[in-house]
Amino acid sequence: EEIDLELRIGPPAAGPLTRRLLLRSERILVASPGYLAGRPRLRVPSDLLAGHECLTYWMGPEEPIWRFLRDGVLEEHRIASRFAGNNGEVLRELAIAGHGIALLDDYTVREDLAAGRLHRQLPGWQATNAGFEGGIYAVWRATGLLPAKTRAFLDALVEALPRLVGPH
Repeated sequence: EEIDLELRIGPPAAGPLTRRLLLRSERILVASPGYLAGRPRLRVPSDLLAGHECLTYWMGPEEPIWRFLRDGVLEEHRIASRFAGNNGEVLRELAIAGHGIALLDDYTVREDLAAGRLHRQLPGWQATNAGFEGGIYAVWRATGLLPAKTRAFLDALVEALPRLVGPH
């Protein structure tokens, strides 16, 4: 493909690509106060499997696997979805509306957490539906030379991204 620069959530697989981390992030579990009212509190990841509705990012026909890491111990759970979508903003809106627990990038829910529209769940755990090396990456072909216009765009993006998503 003839692409000068690609932006990816999460690092690219190994290959003939150069990558640059633009913004480090983590995925976190969130739910609205309305959803949490009257439901059992999450104490450990396996609590998600009983009595909770989950809003998941659609990554294929199989049930998604959410991974949790704490003190070097990894837990993986197949999550039954109340709703699965391929748009994080839709999942965020559904979580705010009280439809379930969502696993979202921290920069997408920062304002909602501060305003009390969402509450973080299982804060002592790292969580992901992919890998734990979270962030937004710029990726380009490893040709040794990045065109000047692409370099200028990348430099502008590096400068602007922290302002766009807020302090991290």
